[in-house]
Amino acid sequence: MVTRDGRVKLLDFGVAKTSRLPSDDDATIPPEQDGVITGTTGYMAPEQVRAGDVDFRADIFSFGALFYELLTGTRAFSGETAADVMIAIMNADPAELPAGVPATVREIVHRCLEKKREERFQSARDLAFAIRQAAAAIGVAPDTASHVAAAPSSSVVRAHLAKLSSSAQLANAERLSGLLRFVVEETLDGRGSQLKEARIGLEVFGRRADSYDPSIDPIVRVQMGRLRSKLRSYYSGQGAGDHVRIDVPVGGYVPTFASRVVDGPLPVHHTPAAPPPADDLRIAVLPFVNMSADPENQYFCDGLTEELINRLAQTPRLRVVARTSSFQFKDAARDIREVGRLLDVSKVLEGSVRKAGNRIRVTVQLINVTDGCHLWSERYEGELTDIFTIHEQISTAIQRALQMQMLGSEHTSAPWAQPRALEAYNHYLQGRFLWKKRTEQGLRAALDHFERAVRIDPTFARALSGVADCHLMLGMSAAEAPERCMPKAAEAARKALQLDDSLAEAHASLAAVKNCYEWDLRAAEQGYRRSMALDSSYATTLHWLGIWIQAPTGRFAAAVDYLEQAIELDPLSPPIIADLALAHAFREDFNAAGMYCRRALELDPHFHRPYWFLGLSSAWGGDFQAAEAALKRGLELCPGAAFRSRLLGALGFAYGRWGKPQLAREIKRELDRIRETSYVPSFELAQIEIGAGNPAGALACLEDAVVKRESFGIFLKAWLSFRPLRAEPRFRSLLAQIGLE
Repeated sequence: MVTRDGRVKLLDFGVAKTSRLPSDDDATIPPEQDGVITGTTGYMAPEQVRAGDVDFRADIFSFGALFYELLTGTRAFSGETAADVMIAIMNADPAELPAGVPATVREIVHRCLEKKREERFQSARDLAFAIRQAAAAIGVAPDTASHVAAAPSSSVVRAHLAKLSSSAQLANAERLSGLLRFVVEETLDGRGSQLKEARIGLEVFGRRADSYDPSIDPIVRVQMGRLRSKLRSYYSGQGAGDHVRIDVPVGGYVPTFASRVVDGPLPVHHTPAAPPPADDLRIAVLPFVNMSADPENQYFCDGLTEELINRLAQTPRLRVVARTSSFQFKDAARDIREVGRLLDVSKVLEGSVRKAGNRIRVTVQLINVTDGCHLWSERYEGELTDIFTIHEQISTAIQRALQMQMLGSEHTSAPWAQPRALEAYNHYLQGRFLWKKRTEQGLRAALDHFERAVRIDPTFARALSGVADCHLMLGMSAAEAPERCMPKAAEAARKALQLDDSLAEAHASLAAVKNCYEWDLRAAEQGYRRSMALDSSYATTLHWLGIWIQAPTGRFAAAVDYLEQAIELDPLSPPIIADLALAHAFREDFNAAGMYCRRALELDPHFHRPYWFLGLSSAWGGDFQAAEAALKRGLELCPGAAFRSRLLGALGFAYGRWGKPQLAREIKRELDRIRETSYVPSFELAQIEIGAGNPAGALACLEDAVVKRESFGIFLKAWLSFRPLRAEPRFRSLLAQIGLE
């Protein structure tokens, strides 16, 4: 730190040692024994004053006190004697920061100086991230055409808030508009430091105080991510020439207000032809209930549910919750209000299927979440050979009911290319049913059904897309060598697109092959965006765009944004939530990574992937005992070849870094045994080598992985296990070959 008289002082935030009890508030109290106060009096945390248990979060408090002093020129806590200062630290809040201090900086200082250490930043890494975000929010790049002037007045901010609320981005989004209004008004009224996730969940989104747990229910984080996207859209278009800007920086909920002086004439913007989707246009299709005597007909009910989800997702302005989240309520008692709360929807469609011989009866009802009232109900009967006509009748009737309720004008979904044979369609439904299990056995069985469907009807594009998805996941999971399955995935996806170029899932599958096998990142991103344009409700595209394009290239904030948008469409999807945890781990936010892993396990305690990522993030953060426990549990849940070698690679890395080379060698021997009958990625062998402190061995394995075009090569730059190699020329050459350098 440089003082006003030009002297440079070297400071640390650890607990210092000296040998006398001070009489002034600049001295340091020694840590000679338990129960004795330790620290520098003017900067001690409350737990230090109490002579209690002290950890690194006391340093966060000390930093906050120093930050306050740098901003104001005065101490955060003062008094005539050291005892007076201690009393102030325990009981008083510092004086308000000057009005010119940006709201994001105020929030950082207030959070650092929380009396309860659980409410402070939980690591220096989190604090550093918040500071970078605040700097980005108030800084201006040199090549921009505007600069920040004095902070706008409250009346100017409120006038701009009214303009924002009536914009195309927010006019029909009542919940997002209400969220923005709440955080802005609270900040203007001086309560910005009280904008905590729990409070917003209770006061804005109506969560119940007796059951709301922000670590499990991500409603505030997801909706704030949506709001940030809306604000970016507004200021990059209609609001590009506005003289006031409101932002909510990532990492907090306190908005920033900036005045902008714009050089040159204001740009001209045209109003979009159609308004964006309103919050009220969100619907969930719950799994149809099998009322038949034969439980084997369940695949048919699931298939009908999925078909309706796909058909309704093509309706303009209608947002349909993805299948993964809807199917969390399969075989469960359904409280429609609770379903609506968890899925963040206003309408729910549910139904039942009774199948007897060649006859089928389908009952469907559309329910309003807020009051539980039925908006529409209908029953359909016919021959099983007419199932495609029944699909058409149901989806058309639902669209009409929605039009009467909220769409307000004629909207129809795109024509659906029906399969030629009912037998092919049945194989397709069984394939999708098995593919969703995401196990090696399920993937291989699903592939068999999809291939049968294609043999019966070679023009069935969606069955070909299913073939592509099975080969893709067999490669990504390391169940098979990439050269055996990835070209087959690409071939099937291309055939599907030749038959139906409007098939969003086939565009996403082909993009994934270009992404993770061909390493053509530009073509992959174009493919993902084409898929998004065809079906904005297909959460998988946003998921893969975030985790396989944005995260590998170091754009972690964008990765988190895309994954949060995917969760908005599929809020109860354990795979997407687990991959959001991985994205946070890449940016070294291990607290957030752990939280999302636990959230995924709440939804599916038997899913191995959250344990894998929890173990990795624990190892990357230095908690090797937690890493071992998580990875061993993941291995118990992953008996087949698919993903097992990946968990073993992470465990071998953790043992090496932990200083347990014998255990690391045992893991390597187990991988050698697996290699005798199954594929083992060199990427995982490289993790074990680098964990054991053998960079040359790790580089040799990674070079082999790149030659084989292993799918996880795409993560080479982001994977923290290989951070020690980043300065190596051979490593940088590998990054260049993949397109990451």
